[in-house]
Amino acid sequence: MLSFMTRAWLVLGLLTAGCSTASSESSGTLADTESASGASTSGGSEASASTGSPPSSSGVTSGPGEDTSAEQTTAVGASESSSGEPGPANLTPGCGMPMPTDVLDGIITVREQERTYLIEVPRGYDPDTPYPIVFGFHGDGGDSSNARNGYRLSEFYGGQAIVVYPDGSGAGGSPAWSTASDGADVELVMAIAQEVGEQMCFDLNRVHAFGYSRGAAMSHAMGCYRGDFFTGIGASSGFAPSTGLCQAPIAVFMSHGTADNSIPFNSGVTARDGWASYNGCSEETTPLRQRGCVRYEGCDDGAVVQWCTFDGGHTFDSDYAEAAVRMFQSL
Repeated sequence: MLSFMTRAWLVLGLLTAGCSTASSESSGTLADTESASGASTSGGSEASASTGSPPSSSGVTSGPGEDTSAEQTTAVGASESSSGEPGPANLTPGCGMPMPTDVLDGIITVREQERTYLIEVPRGYDPDTPYPIVFGFHGDGGDSSNARNGYRLSEFYGGQAIVVYPDGSGAGGSPAWSTASDGADVELVMAIAQEVGEQMCFDLNRVHAFGYSRGAAMSHAMGCYRGDFFTGIGASSGFAPSTGLCQAPIAVFMSHGTADNSIPFNSGVTARDGWASYNGCSEETTPLRQRGCVRYEGCDDGAVVQWCTFDGGHTFDSDYAEAAVRMFQSL
């Protein structure tokens, strides 16, 4: 895996360059498109795949009885131990720092625009423990609150992960995300990762993402364009960019319904075949315990590909979010 300094340079370099890039989708756009009306789900729309109350004003949630208050701190540069010595290369600068308050407010400015996100803090957060971090991307018509309630990522990590649900630039509408390689939403994700890493402790070898529908497309995009930062992604009923734009092989979990009329099944097959080839996998597969799921064999180290199919249309099932987390945890 890349050292923290290499990864930090990647993040900072993106932020610097991103200020002058266009936010429209260009040559980095995805090959397939969703209908402007948004994809339907078992609940009638992507937003209705999960329901719940709007985000809290602080943008942060935590375990029962959790106290999320802490003094504010700022950390820059490489990770250091409490004695001031350089820390392990896979740790962020926030390791060993008291948990701040500003990163928990769920607001960040990118390209002179105020953007929002929800962040779930691990239960009993310990600044000396490097946690995995996972980004959950909502679908068309949804937002961060919908994604949090539907994906249940913190639950599947046993409450021991930093979970971030950003709001896409088109949150509540279609398309929910700009998936261009130089787009504002790619920059948003990396800016959040930078800010969280400076103030909280996460493991740079466990950086994950999951999404459904257009959120799956965003997950694919981050795994491809920023594969030298992300180590594993999950995508349910989504489509992917050309692997010619990708940075490095990473672990990929995918699921798709055979009767999907919103994002055709063939789009999922194309994404599967693209990742399997890019990750150096053979054509041999091994059935997994979960029905309809297989693992591709012979893939590059750390770049496993899992693929699941089900009889159904454009619907979301949290079982696949859980399966993606189980794959992440096995890496």
